Amino acid sequence: SHIAVTIANGEGDALTERRVWDIETGEQLAEWRDNNRTDFAVLAPHGKWLLSIGTDDGSRKEVRMWSLPEVEPVFENASSTLNNAQPLAFELGKLRYLFLRSGAIHAIDLSTGDVEKLFDADMKAAAISDGKIPNLFYVGRKKLMCASLINVQRGFQNECEFPVTEVA
Repeated sequence: SHIAVTIANGEGDALTERRVWDIETGEQLAEWRDNNRTDFAVLAPHGKWLLSIGTDDGSRKEVRMWSLPEVEPVFENASSTLNNAQPLAFELGKLRYLFLRSGAIHAIDLSTGDVEKLFDADMKAAAISDGKIPNLFYVGRKKLMCASLINVQRGFQNECEFPVTEVA
């Protein structure tokens, strides 16, 4: 099924509301509220977890993961490493989430909370394909490059490279 998430961050003392929908049927699968602001949220590929990064009190970044549709907390951890993080994707076959921060790809282990820098290429922007074989596409060092994400822990290997004349 195809699942979507809507998030409405409350103003002041208002609560943040999250809703999970089956977009094929229009059915609301889950809804919950709390006082944690959400900067972004992403569903795991199997649709059974929702991961979000936000602030707990307006200052401390926190990653949270809930099981769906029962909305049970699975993981919660605060980390300054998540400040200014750009979401990427869950690592295939692992309980890790990949994100871009300060020009490098990082992974947070969702069982321990440990954060590891995986790949540093002075990246300005990055995206991950959602095909059967996920690839990382990124702009860095005045080039558009791609790398396979089949086995991230063995390191990234550039598989394509294109010159870029101007990087915004």
